[in-house]
Amino acid sequence: MELRQLRYFVAVAEELNFSRAARRLHMSQPPLSLQIKAIEEELDTVLLERTRRRVELTEPGRLFLERARSILSTVDGSGDAMRRAARGEAGEIRIAFTGSVPMFEAFPRFLQAFRERLPGVRVELGHLSTGAQLQAIVDRKIDVGFLRPSLLFTPSSDISVRPVWEDELNVVLHEGHRLARARGPLRLADLAEEPFILFPRGIGCGLFDHVMALCNRAGFVPRVVQEAREGTTILALVAAGTGVSILPDTYQTASIPHLVHRRLPLPDARSRLLMAWRSADTAPLVSRFVTMAAAWPGFAVKTTRARTTNARRKTA
Repeated sequence: MELRQLRYFVAVAEELNFSRAARRLHMSQPPLSLQIKAIEEELDTVLLERTRRRVELTEPGRLFLERARSILSTVDGSGDAMRRAARGEAGEIRIAFTGSVPMFEAFPRFLQAFRERLPGVRVELGHLSTGAQLQAIVDRKIDVGFLRPSLLFTPSSDISVRPVWEDELNVVLHEGHRLARARGPLRLADLAEEPFILFPRGIGCGLFDHVMALCNRAGFVPRVVQEAREGTTILALVAAGTGVSILPDTYQTASIPHLVHRRLPLPDARSRLLMAWRSADTAPLVSRFVTMAAAWPGFAVKTTRARTTNARRKTA
């Protein structure tokens, strides 16, 4: 039995008149009558009681009408879903981000706007380190990544990237630290004897290499006394007096008291946030996401210089 035959039957069953059903279907009545008869013969069941004056559904006919409507609704809905998917308006997109990205105000706002504009799209979010994201993109486990690579990062040919934001790196100190309220620019060399708390290098986060490069240029290798995989954990350890750290100024939004964030007056003390995706990905939904992100005002690449030299975090 073909889908067109189901449509023929539904029209006749709803009109209960072959002439009106034929006009609705833009066909003549005799072929329509033959198609209904063919359905009944295939099912070996009378679906319509016909007299000269009226047409009525039999009990099997009412059941068949219900099933026919359900089948056609599913088919029509599937076709519409496929068309929306082809336009990048439906389906699923898998997005990963590093730990600091949700603190970047424009990121959650963009995701909210994307969801509102495309309610038929399922957005799957996951937290992955920069290195894990790059591998997951290549392995097709995620579609788009928001990552923070090292200064020397160059994407491979199968990965496309677009700058999203550029943070300033801040020295994070306990409010009672000798350098917390010192006047004038903070020299990185002043931290040469300090215990450092940093991200582990092994998680593929570009911050470790970035901090090491800055410290080496200042003439010392930082003494790392503690490593932590989460930026908020690093902040908590600094607040507990365990040591100092260097983090993007995005982390100033974390509500952890007793901390002071001081700028580093260095031209390369900036950390990039990049959006990455597979270069050869032709999925309309991924293309639509990347295009929308590229035009999002909050993702304009610029440095956040609105910070004061001594910016103390206070409890909200």
